[in-house]
Amino acid sequence: MAGGFGGEMTAPAGGFGGATAAAGSGGAPSGGAAGSPSAGAAGQGGSGGASGGFGGVAGQAGEAGTGGTTDVDGGADAGPFGIPQPATPSAGCTHAVDQALGMYVRKTVSNSQRVYDLYIPQGYNPQTPYRLIFLGHGCDGSIPYPPLPDTTQGNAILVALRSVSSQNSGTLYGGGCFDTGPGSNSLTELPYFDQVLADVSASYCVDTSRVFMAGHSSGSWLTNLLGCARAGVIRGQGNSAGGLPVVPDCTGPIAAMLCHDMQDDQNAFIEGEKARDRILAINGCGTETKPYDWDGDPTTPSVCVMYQGCKPGYPVVWCPTMGKGHSDQIPMTTVGLWRFWKQF
Repeated sequence: MAGGFGGEMTAPAGGFGGATAAAGSGGAPSGGAAGSPSAGAAGQGGSGGASGGFGGVAGQAGEAGTGGTTDVDGGADAGPFGIPQPATPSAGCTHAVDQALGMYVRKTVSNSQRVYDLYIPQGYNPQTPYRLIFLGHGCDGSIPYPPLPDTTQGNAILVALRSVSSQNSGTLYGGGCFDTGPGSNSLTELPYFDQVLADVSASYCVDTSRVFMAGHSSGSWLTNLLGCARAGVIRGQGNSAGGLPVVPDCTGPIAAMLCHDMQDDQNAFIEGEKARDRILAINGCGTETKPYDWDGDPTTPSVCVMYQGCKPGYPVVWCPTMGKGHSDQIPMTTVGLWRFWKQF
């Protein structure tokens, strides 16, 4: 499995669809030209200019000053989902890396016996804030979307969350579902997520304004729980299969890309629709849709649509597939999700 636990994986340099923005040596940075795929270069200590792209949003000049940062991959695809925001570095920026790069390494959560698997990409720069992607596995315990380390090309930190029963199974990736049932979710998975986020952000350079969550099957149920209860912390979510658990009061809108096969024999299609409809309502979306090109290839037919009228910066993409069954949503859930998240 590429990028698997114990298997080192080399990530290509540069961003997915855009090269890394170079730091300026001084002076105010210039913004990227309208529609340009490159970011404005950072001034001395300033933030990198946000780029145009996918519709020609003009790049903005980075701010001069200390403590500024440049988006790890130049923000090459930022723009159409709202005005790109500068990175928000976590407390872990500038800390020396303390684990092997290009592979998942098992970690124990602070003040807990629960574990998670952490992937720090090859070429990691502790002074550059990275997008942080949480992943939730299915009940078989395997890491979802194993090609994702290759897809992100060194531009994201990945965290594979582990269910309690998965970590106690006696095997590396043993089976076990996340606890998203009624009456228990607020006592188990929510504080677990909170502490893992705190641990990773304190030790590694995370862009806390670009935290994402994705999951398959049981991990998709978990994603829908966290996308409700931790909206505002999680910028966007991605789903394959799954459904909508009993959720607490939701904390706000969240960007989302959801995939579900109409012939899924394990998680009913209607459950995916329920999860979609919750997000549509809280995001204020209308019923009109337009085709959405999930892979950037306009010649490839796409089943995905984007809902219109949603709150700015909170798009909802819905991908109802046919004939893929329960577990065959790749590359839509790798290339597609990364392309979606790159636009924030």
